[in-house]
Amino acid sequence: MSTSKFLDVTMADLITSDLRTDSATPIARVAELWEANPHVDGMAILGDGRVRYLSRSRFFVQLGKRFGYSLFENRPVTLLAEDGATVEADMDPIEVVALATQRDPERVYDDLLVVEAGAFRGLVSMRSLLVHHKSLLGTAIAERALLEQRNRQLQELNDDRREFIAELTRQVRAPVDTMLGLARHLLAEVRPDDSSTETVNLILARGYDALSVVNDLQELAMLERGEITPQLEPTELPPLFAEADREARVLLAGRALRLDVDTKRAPERFTTDAVIFRRILSHLLAGSVRRTTEGSLSLVAVETPDGLELTVRHTGTADVDKGADVRPSASDLAPGGRLTALRALVDLVEGRIEVEGSPLEGSRIAVTLPASSDPGDQGR
Repeated sequence: MSTSKFLDVTMADLITSDLRTDSATPIARVAELWEANPHVDGMAILGDGRVRYLSRSRFFVQLGKRFGYSLFENRPVTLLAEDGATVEADMDPIEVVALATQRDPERVYDDLLVVEAGAFRGLVSMRSLLVHHKSLLGTAIAERALLEQRNRQLQELNDDRREFIAELTRQVRAPVDTMLGLARHLLAEVRPDDSSTETVNLILARGYDALSVVNDLQELAMLERGEITPQLEPTELPPLFAEADREARVLLAGRALRLDVDTKRAPERFTTDAVIFRRILSHLLAGSVRRTTEGSLSLVAVETPDGLELTVRHTGTADVDKGADVRPSASDLAPGGRLTALRALVDLVEGRIEVEGSPLEGSRIAVTLPASSDPGDQGR
């Protein structure tokens, strides 16, 4: 059944009772109200600037206990009143059903208190609400079952995708490793002034490009599976900066690109996960080189009161399809192709990332890694 017929119905339209009494009403008088309204399961208790609820069944359970009636008959009903489920008069019944059925099992069939601008309007029987929407609920249940089936199918597709990517990266890594090994061997055999040196360096650079893509795919898969857990400890930074610099400069072959790395204002030691920090550097530096054909790139590392800030600035031309209709954003052309893996790595060490500008005209990517809570762990 279509839900369109219910679109104009509000909770105010479904009010089944307006039984109410003041919070000071004696319980003996409330018992008389129940007797006069045998078809009603609940009533509103008004007073003290709020609306509360009284359940018929729980009311008589209290009075049925030993000495219950004699104990309560002259006392105010507010002693037995409870906080009820209050809904606004203009609320969509479909939404109310979804919320009301999430209540505690012993309260799920309590009437709903309908208010408008804070004033009590009436009660809606949960039973009547369910009957009114039984066809709609049946449709919703069927739609939920279909949605769950689709979610299972999507999960299976995601599992297949991950297995395919894992197999693909394994198959690609072998020829890439072979290509890199041959290129390094050739480079060791030729003289520095040999005309083939430039070609071999270019082959080596493109091989590292391909290897970086394989590494990125494997890293994303590990992040998705939650297999990367940071191990924070005081870490010597200069060797990691030097290694990242060498990695990036290998990729410069064939690119009219100037690369500047400034780490003079970075601390010698910093508490972080060395492996994750090295991967963040690779995404920021080598990843930016891979995505840029000409111009300039700079990495500046600075110790700040917040921790360690790593900033990559790009000016020049990004390596994109010049005939594309859509101009990519900075996040589209961030290190590694996209920011997904970089953001995940930064989150693991509780850092933050900022991206500004356009990759076609100049951009800035800044990663801030938090300082250790132990001042003795940091510093030169």
